[in-house]
Amino acid sequence: MCSQKQIDELSRIRGQLLIQMQELGKKDLNCVGCAAPCCTFHHNSMRITLTEGIVLVNYLHSQAIDLTDIAEKCHATIQEYRLDKELFIKSGVRLRRHYTCFFFTNRELGCSIPAEYKPLGCLAFNPTEPSGKGQTCRSMSYPEFCDGEKLEIPQMLLKVLQNFSGVL
Repeated sequence: MCSQKQIDELSRIRGQLLIQMQELGKKDLNCVGCAAPCCTFHHNSMRITLTEGIVLVNYLHSQAIDLTDIAEKCHATIQEYRLDKELFIKSGVRLRRHYTCFFFTNRELGCSIPAEYKPLGCLAFNPTEPSGKGQTCRSMSYPEFCDGEKLEIPQMLLKVLQNFSGVL
């Protein structure tokens, strides 16, 4: 489904983003004290690649997280936010859909996924002002990681889970 080269490239880009996040943290530009609107339907339209999905599912499996439960959460999120209904804003351009990520724990620093496994877009989305409480966040630029289509997290995880064998 994906090559070791793709996984290595994803890790390289993720490492660059983590370093940028550490530098921002030294300037008090971090998610501490934020209610995380970026993870909720208010702002979240995160889409991931197949490789990001595979790495994330392998992480969940390595933590003995019930993948059946993950699939059920994917289905529920897709249904609640109608992510299975494609809307186009112009010929061939799909409307990005907002949804609350089910990895969001509704607490400060509320993602249940460690930074080493988060989607690149999640890592790149950071505050531009100290104590902005999620209202001043923007995406940092980062090298494009492209391994085909991008789908909303629940849709891509379901796609990966359909072919999951427990190893990369």
